[in-house]
Amino acid sequence: MTPDLHAAHLKSTNKLNAIDIGLQLLEQNQTPSFRKVAKALGVNVTTVSRWFEDEQEFIRAIERKRQNVAWLRGVAPGSPRDD
Repeated sequence: MTPDLHAAHLKSTNKLNAIDIGLQLLEQNQTPSFRKVAKALGVNVTTVSRWFEDEQEFIRAIERKRQNVAWLRGVAPGSPRDD
């Protein structure tokens, strides 16, 4: 694997991990933020912020993930059975 390809893979993996942590925070009734995700991953806040255009893109990505998970569970987002 070339260094550029490896770096792109790491960024993609880290971004997905950040989205997963953001979703976990949301499911715990906490507001996801770069700061909270950075603390959970043990990295600097600026590192997390580089993975996304802005915090709104981060929140949209979490919402898409939440909808996908709900769909996979067979539960519509926001319904009484939504976990």
